[in-house]
Amino acid sequence: MINEYVVYWIHDSEDTDIYSQGYVGITNNVVRRKKEHSRKMGFLECRVMDVFLCGEKDFCKQIEKDLRPKKNIGLNKAAGGGIPPNVTGIRRSEHTKLLISQNNVGFKGRKHSDETKRKMRESHKQITGKPHTQETKNKLSEIAKRRKFNPMTGKKHSPETRQKISQKLKKQKL
Repeated sequence: MINEYVVYWIHDSEDTDIYSQGYVGITNNVVRRKKEHSRKMGFLECRVMDVFLCGEKDFCKQIEKDLRPKKNIGLNKAAGGGIPPNVTGIRRSEHTKLLISQNNVGFKGRKHSDETKRKMRESHKQITGKPHTQETKNKLSEIAKRRKFNPMTGKKHSPETRQKISQKLKKQKL
């Protein structure tokens, strides 16, 4: 169903009361919404996300409103029953655009300290792991030699063949 939404409940494993504990929300894409909640530092780390019910958008909004009739119930900051505002397409003043631009500079024009560089090197070593041993390199080399490659690798089409291919492609465009 195109208009199918779900009401979900994010809560600690020992929570039992959906009316006063945890976070209640609605979405039409559970996977995306779970990722959005995961971006908040530690929000889903020790919690469970249960789908409470499925239904039409308006029905789910009403259920959320019944479960969270006012703000600051459980982990919800806002009252239920609404859809979070979508900020795409909002017209901003030139002053606001300038402020956003100044805040989004990132790391441009700055340099990492020697201590930060050292930490980054150490961190990178942990990610990349140890270098391959000679034995592993030999095994990888043997595997690569057994791969089937394109028969035209290292070869060129003759001028006649190139002409035939050209003619065929021209016919396809018409």
